Amino acid sequence: ANEDFWLQISTDGGVTFNTVEEWNLGDEFENETRYFDAVTIPGPFTANTQVRFRCDASSNTDYVYIDDVSISGCVNGVGSRLNNQVPAALGTTNIIRAVGLYPNPTRGQLTLSFDMQQSAQIQLQITDISGKLISKEAMQIEAGVQRRELNADHLRAGVYFMHITSKDQIITKRFVVIQ
Repeated sequence: ANEDFWLQISTDGGVTFNTVEEWNLGDEFENETRYFDAVTIPGPFTANTQVRFRCDASSNTDYVYIDDVSISGCVNGVGSRLNNQVPAALGTTNIIRAVGLYPNPTRGQLTLSFDMQQSAQIQLQITDISGKLISKEAMQIEAGVQRRELNADHLRAGVYFMHITSKDQIITKRFVVIQ
C-alpha cells in the first residue's frame, strides 16, 4: 500500500509546492511505531510562504498524529521573533538539540531530555496556556545528553508549555496534565 508522507513548502501563497522531505513506508517508517524527526527547510522565504504535510493514506484505517511541531526561522540571517521571544544572534548555532518531553499527557511526573552541543547556561520555564509563568529555573549545563525528572503534581489539569532558553536559542514544548 502507498503510505507515504511529504513535508512541502510554497513561497507563492500555495500556488505551487516543493517537497522538502519525504517519508516512505518500509524504509523511513513502519506502522505502529512512534518517530521523532527534525527537518531544516532552506530559505529564502517570502511573506506568502506556506508549509504543509501531505500523505497518500491507505484504506486500512491508520491513525496519523503529527504533534510537537516546533518552527523556528530566520529573517535576513537573523533569528526571527517567534512567540514574542528574543531573536537569535547572527551566525549562532543551535546548541540544544533532540528535545523530548514525556509522557505526554502526564498525570504528574515528566521527563525532559535534550542534547547539549556545548556547555551553556540555560533556563527552564513552565507557562500555562495564557502565558502565565508557573516556574523558572536557571542552571549551568555541561555538553552531552541531559535528562531531568520534573514533578508536575502541583499543576492543575490543562495545557502547559516548557521553554528551554539558552543565550541564542529558545525551544518550546507543549505538554498536557490530566487528572
